[in-house]
Amino acid sequence: MESKKEVYESHGVKSTKNEKKHRCCRRKRWCLVDYLAPQIATITEGIVKGTEQRLSRAMFKVAVELGAISHMLAAIHGIDDDTMIKLRAMCTDEVKRINGIINFEKAVRYQRSD
Repeated sequence: MESKKEVYESHGVKSTKNEKKHRCCRRKRWCLVDYLAPQIATITEGIVKGTEQRLSRAMFKVAVELGAISHMLAAIHGIDDDTMIKLRAMCTDEVKRINGIINFEKAVRYQRSD
């Protein structure tokens, strides 16, 4: 990648204290875009990649915890297959309805009401 000075010099800018003066005014905006666009793209890609990695690690940790809880509950309670299928369908509908925001207190109240 060219340095700022090289970009300016390739477009006819004198190498003085004020490097922002530009001889070819029509190309001034494109000169800056040509220089900044790759840098912005690189910075954005880095931010997105870092966020993706953090989210992936968090989702992995949640999946491990959910697996542990599921196995504990399965070991403690003897639930038949029909009840398990109905429970999964109910939970799927609930998550869709509430947009994935699960409230433990509401779940406890629902289970106590049966």
